[in-house]
Formats: sequence, C-alpha cells, structure tokens
Amino acid sequence: MKHVRFLTLLILSSLFLHVKADVKLPGILTSNMVLQRNAEFKIWGWADKNEKVSVTFNGVTRTAKAGKDMTWSVTFPSMAAGGPYTMTIKGKNTVTLDNILMGDVWVCSGQSNMEWPVIQSNNAEQEITSAGYPGIRLFLTPHNVQFEPVDDIENGGWMECNPETIGNFTAVGYFFGRHLYENLNVPIGLLQTCWGGTVVETWISGESMQQVPEFRERVENLSKYDPKEEIARRKARMDELLDSFGADGEGMVDGKPVWAAPDLDESSWKKMELPGLWESAGLEGLDGVVWFRKEFHLDKDVAEKGITLHVGQIDDSDITWVNGKRVGGMTNKYNI
Repeated sequence: MKHVRFLTLLILSSLFLHVKADVKLPGILTSNMVLQRNAEFKIWGWADKNEKVSVTFNGVTRTAKAGKDMTWSVTFPSMAAGGPYTMTIKGKNTVTLDNILMGDVWVCSGQSNMEWPVIQSNNAEQEITSAGYPGIRLFLTPHNVQFEPVDDIENGGWMECNPETIGNFTAVGYFFGRHLYENLNVPIGLLQTCWGGTVVETWISGESMQQVPEFRERVENLSKYDPKEEIARRKARMDELLDSFGADGEGMVDGKPVWAAPDLDESSWKKMELPGLWESAGLEGLDGVVWFRKEFHLDKDVAEKGITLHVGQIDDSDITWVNGKRVGGMTNKYNI
C-alpha cells in the first residue's frame, strides 16, 4: 500500500504542476472589455516560473518572462479609440480574447446611490428595452469582503450593454456612460464596484489611512483582527437569537405560504410593535425574512365596501396575505 500511495502522490503533483504552467489572466481582463485609449496600458497574469509569454494586440506584440512568483506583465503603447480587436496571449498554452474596444473606462464606485440598479429606476421597462449599446461595456464586481488587497476576483467578465445585461447594473453609472457615449462617440467601459451602506474608509488603503492620526491605531489593530473568528461569533449569536423565537419548520413549503393559513396556531410566536425596524426591536444584525401575523375583525358591511390596508414603509421587499390570500407585495424597493 505504501508504494501505491507514493505513486498516487507523484501523479497528483505532476497534474498540479501542469495546471500551474497554463497562462492565466485576472478576471478583469476578458473578452468584451474596454481598454483606456490615449494612454499606455498593462496586461498581466500568471504562468509557470521562467515561462516566456507573448501578447499580441492591434498589430503590436510584447513579450515577458514569468518571475519566481509566477507573475508576468507587458506594457502596450498608447492607442486611439477603436475596435473591436482580438488579443492573443501565448505561453505553453494560448488564450484568446475577442471583441475588445479602445475607449474611456470609468469606475462606478460608492454606496447604495451608486448601487441602485436600472431595473429600479424611473421608466425602468422602457430604459431596459432601449439599452442596446454594443459600444458600451459593463463589468459588475461581485461583493467580496477582503482585509488585504487581492490579485484577482471571482465571477468577473465584461459584457456588452443590452436589455439582457443592463437591468441589475448601476443606474447612475449607466446613464452617465450613455451620455458620454452619445456625445463623445467613443466606446465606454463602466466598471461597477459599489456596496450600499459601506463607509468611505473601507475604500481607502491601509497605508493611506495610517497617515491620518485619528485612524492610525485602528488600522494597526486590524492586523490582530481575525475575520473568521468574527464571522463565527456573529453566526453563533444569530443562531441563538433565531432559536429563541422557536420557529418550527418553514413559512413557505413548495411555494405555498403555510404560515399565512388563517387557522395557524401562532400562540408560541413572540410579539413586536410595528411599524418600525425589526433591527431596533430585538433582531439587531438580522438580514433576512421575518413573518408577522395580525388578527383583526371587520363588520360585514365594512368588508363588503372594500378596505385599504396600510402596512407602513417597507425596506426592501414584502408579501401580504389576508385570510391566506395574497393581496399585495413588492420586491427590492426602499422605504415605500
């Protein structure tokens, strides 16, 4: 058995080294991207140590050799607006990127005002339907908490702007980019990197923050901070909080709202005063779904005349049932 295990390890190691030898690009460099016009630009990635890599784009070829850290980079000269072009990266393998444009690239960064999507803008249906702009390219950066700079992102990729891709993209970024595209007549690249509720300090490097006396100690303390421990602590607290409510089962079963049934026994449910934020009423830190039930009685003549039910401001989604029948709801709105 020892010989078998030893041979197996050798085979796995050989396969691992073979995968490492492949030329790889970061998620920000993909087909459909826009590169900044009228300025030198860099293309970079990873390959096996000492591997020679050549990059050809718009008639220009640049070569480099991967270093000990397996990284490589090449710099291309300034180019005018235009395209589409194809980029070929060759090492022990070949990577081809197509439909690339030279134009202006803008970073759309900020909080919820920037993250607000086109699908929730005014005249959303009309705006989405008319969003056929192949000269505008979109890059949506996924949410990902990191305490140190990272070399790559997951689930990246540039997309052409069209009705299928624009709905969940930043509305401010899109309308800004569309205005530029229509007035400058050059390709526009929009890179969305925003997160509602974040503070400005989280968008500044630790090195820069340490130059501000009020933040120096906080930045130094981050080196002692273990995010995994904090996540585990918060999860344990949330599990304890949810267990205290004693909810048994699920509210929705096979798409049916079982907790909206008129004859449901809710005697074990806890009470909360509404309207109000549940985060301020004992559910601090909860980002999820909460079910509420309220019993009221109407005289027959009042019910027959028809009534309007006001549930207060909702943030961000709700579904309302009366006697088990759905009577209203909304999705991804804010304080409406």
